Amino acid sequence: MKSVFPVLLAVAVIMLPGLAQAEQKCTKTNPPYVLARGFANLATGWLEVPRGIIYENSRIPVVGFVAGPVKGAALTVWRECAGIVDVVSMGLSREGMYSSVVPDFVWDADWICPGGEDIVEPRNVDPCVCPDHARPCPCMKPCPPGPCAQPCLQMRPRMNPGAPMHPQPHGR
Repeated sequence: MKSVFPVLLAVAVIMLPGLAQAEQKCTKTNPPYVLARGFANLATGWLEVPRGIIYENSRIPVVGFVAGPVKGAALTVWRECAGIVDVVSMGLSREGMYSSVVPDFVWDADWICPGGEDIVEPRNVDPCVCPDHARPCPCMKPCPPGPCAQPCLQMRPRMNPGAPMHPQPHGR
């Protein structure tokens, strides 16, 4: 038993460099592209500030005018530093500091929130959804199936929200 352990340990040590080398991928560098990316990011990094304002305001109206410049300024510093790394390395930095979250160029980034669940709106409420089930839905379009679908399917003109749906006769 004691002689088996050193043999297994020796085999494991011999195989380690081969396993480490198998993990590495040989990726081709494109120095002219990386160098051009560096100069482009040095020249256009400041565009992250207006992009941040536009993006954050499309995501969170009004609040985006405060959060956008802060995020844009941080990304401007990041993009300028990434451009410096690309230029100083003479185009040999491959992917550099970029990823799928922060693309190679500022014009490749999303300028408007792509939509979905992260958009915050002050009144993100469908008028055809009646959670209380006590009143008909004041909508002008058919609603999805559900407990409130029947009242919504009745097409009616838009009314004052405070007006009663079915006025009671006077004098009784």
